[in-house]
Amino acid sequence: MELGAAMTSPELPAPVTMDANRSLGGFGQVFFSAVFESMSSPAARHSRSAPELHRSLSPHLVLSPAKGSSAVKADEDSLETGTLHLESEQEDEGKSVMGWNLLRSGLRMVNVVSSAMHGKNQDTLEEELKASQKSMQERENQHFAKLTECMEQGFSRETTTDFTTPLRRVSRLWRFRLLRSQDNTCASLVTEEGDFLLHARLIPEFRKVEFHLYPPGFLRKRDELLSAPAFIMCYSKCTTKWRLVQERCRHCQLAPVHLSCAEYGKQQLAFIQHLKRPTADGLANVMKLRIPGIYKDGSCVTWCPMLGKLDLADLQDDDPDSQQLVSRSPDWNDKDKSLVLQFKGRNVVSSAKNFQFALPQKPQSVICQFGKLELNTFSLDVRYPLSIVQAFALAMSTSFWT
Repeated sequence: MELGAAMTSPELPAPVTMDANRSLGGFGQVFFSAVFESMSSPAARHSRSAPELHRSLSPHLVLSPAKGSSAVKADEDSLETGTLHLESEQEDEGKSVMGWNLLRSGLRMVNVVSSAMHGKNQDTLEEELKASQKSMQERENQHFAKLTECMEQGFSRETTTDFTTPLRRVSRLWRFRLLRSQDNTCASLVTEEGDFLLHARLIPEFRKVEFHLYPPGFLRKRDELLSAPAFIMCYSKCTTKWRLVQERCRHCQLAPVHLSCAEYGKQQLAFIQHLKRPTADGLANVMKLRIPGIYKDGSCVTWCPMLGKLDLADLQDDDPDSQQLVSRSPDWNDKDKSLVLQFKGRNVVSSAKNFQFALPQKPQSVICQFGKLELNTFSLDVRYPLSIVQAFALAMSTSFWT
């Protein structure tokens, strides 16, 4: 093959004229036919020049074919037969480089023509891009500045570990208070001293309860991006099944969305079931609670679907990786002529929402108790193996009890 024949320009269709109101389709057909004609040689198909397009290939740079490609194999065959065709390979390589440079130049031309058709030049587009990047950077800086301000004031509550970790083992119950709103749709969990812990909001139209790390109204002057709930508890239409999940899964928090449990039910923290049990005086509310098990080091089993964990509602009572708690049955009181629960250390008043929880194997040992103290104020006392958010979810699941 002669070098002159190899470098002959390909035949092009008739020129296409363009104006501001005409698409680039005709130009694209003309341009790409020229490019692919220039790149039709075997060396062009197997050359390593193609990836170099992304690294701004220089017009004078000629690269050798990849090891193991058809060009290299042909050269090895030539060495065995005593003949060597270097000129042919150089010709094909030159055509390959010319094709890739022509493609890059053409794409730049399309970009310029397209910008001109929309009344914008390249400088204007670059200025708009820089302005957009600057605006995004300013928003991120403001977001982190507000987070820093919250941390300096001691109000930053971006981690949920304190609320999901089982309470420390002690012989007594940890004492908290629950303050309900007048309409019974919101509640705040506070310590005995009044320090805020969690806020819950019942949304009946979506059949869910949202648990927030910040008190209501706190973020209005700061950052609304932080107002998303940390936990969500959804319930069935008949309000007898409640499922508590954590929005940021401990296992999937660093994984991309398509590899996380966000689309598969999220990390589950508890499943609550409400039942009615007949008694001599009528019907009594009964609850069952299923939570992830606890390892010997005190950490909880991460109940993530991406780890092969099934729904907590579908587990058997003897499942080794989970733990079940049941509500205690009230005792008949002759003096009051009604079923009552004995709340040690608490002066509670009668309410349909009062309950106590215990382990099935130790029904007399109270793990969690919820009792009404006065109007819109309840006591919530809990201990190991429950966590704060699990106990709070139990209390919020009684919102429809009357």
